[in-house]
Amino acid sequence: MSVDVLEQHPIGLVSRWLQALGPDWDASFSTYLYEPRKIEDTRTIFKVPLNRVTPQWLKEQIDVLPTGFELALHSRVTHGRVLRHIPMVDFAADLQNGSDVLEWAAKYLGVSLHVYASGRSFHAY
Repeated sequence: MSVDVLEQHPIGLVSRWLQALGPDWDASFSTYLYEPRKIEDTRTIFKVPLNRVTPQWLKEQIDVLPTGFELALHSRVTHGRVLRHIPMVDFAADLQNGSDVLEWAAKYLGVSLHVYASGRSFHAY
């Protein structure tokens, strides 16, 4: 995966989160083996300082994942004992494109979202 591909990835929102939260926050991630139709998965959760989460960092993490494993960003961001959540929505519906999600969110939720396609669904932040 090239760093150029990651420009259309939610990693681009990290700088906004840092502006909103300030420095010294940790982001929660996990690696897991994706198996269709399986309820539970084997997952390893870890924290990374949010200011270290860059497109290059993400590329390095993805490049070393074992075959079949995926990397997930969790909504939890922490600063010591303070916990906040990144608003996230997973739209698992069959949609033609992300603009359907944007229109739905604007109409029914009254919010502006950044929408990304993961291949299996759309994710909004």
